[in-house]
Amino acid sequence: MKRIGFPFWVAFTALALTCLFALAARAQEGACPAHPACDAAPPTAGLCRIYLNAPTGNPAFLSNRVLNTPHNGTSRIQPSGCYDPDATYAMAGWRFNIRGGAKIQQMTFLQDSDGLQFAFADKDSGEYADGFVWLYKLPEGTRLRTARRTSCRNFCDVELGQVADNQIILISGFDFRRQDGDGHVRRVGLRQSRSGPFKAYTAIFTDDDFLFDVTVQYAIIPDDGRFIRHNSRWRYEPNWRNYDEQRARDLNFVHPQLDLYTATPLRGLNGFSFEFRDGGRFLEYIGIEPFEDDAEVWFQDHQSDEDLRFPDDRFEGYWSYIRLP
Repeated sequence: MKRIGFPFWVAFTALALTCLFALAARAQEGACPAHPACDAAPPTAGLCRIYLNAPTGNPAFLSNRVLNTPHNGTSRIQPSGCYDPDATYAMAGWRFNIRGGAKIQQMTFLQDSDGLQFAFADKDSGEYADGFVWLYKLPEGTRLRTARRTSCRNFCDVELGQVADNQIILISGFDFRRQDGDGHVRRVGLRQSRSGPFKAYTAIFTDDDFLFDVTVQYAIIPDDGRFIRHNSRWRYEPNWRNYDEQRARDLNFVHPQLDLYTATPLRGLNGFSFEFRDGGRFLEYIGIEPFEDDAEVWFQDHQSDEDLRFPDDRFEGYWSYIRLP
């Protein structure tokens, strides 16, 4: 069973040392905030992991200069130098955090040759937000494409155009944005919705009745027979009979329904959705965090550190991804 993640910074101060709460965890580089968001899966099997943050809560544009400048003494990019701003990447995973949980107006990760856009924000934009993305570099010459749709209500189709049967669509970025302020989130996702030659993503963003705009960044690559396409569904129930026993032994123990076996490392997402089964909630975490042979699901409001990987709300989800055999 996987642990929450590996710390990312080495503690340089006494305050930073106090945040290393897992004895089995590796020391991180640089300053570590006293919050579990400083833990993340290491980049494995050719993935490039990038740390994103929006310190004031406002949507942030992290220029290439900022991305290549040490943050609190450490590189945002792991392994160092793995990110090429002129290349096109597929998302292999992401995990966003907004401190303490909040209603959500905007959730964004978009790529640009000049830098990266990041947001996980409510309408007041006053809550510190950060997170990680895991990216897979696509073959040279792969084009980064963008499709948009405005004034969607609950869900809408974002047209991608014609795609051949021997091609694979991969998600490179997304931007979900409510038009009328923030609110609870019940369901959010991107799912391929057409089986014919003209493809589309169905964008989903729901709780109460509101309008939203959506942007999808994607790439199309040839299916050369090496990639394995896989769809997975999960359902999370908070109650688990061994919870107290496992937590007493290991505070980093992960509820088994949050740990999804992939057999080999992920190479790219081409669809996902998350849904709370008992109505909309604040969000503190969202994402799919890739490890070497499995992935952890994050979709929850605020939890104490000791209960972090045992959320108290029922939810279910879906993801579609490719991996190498």
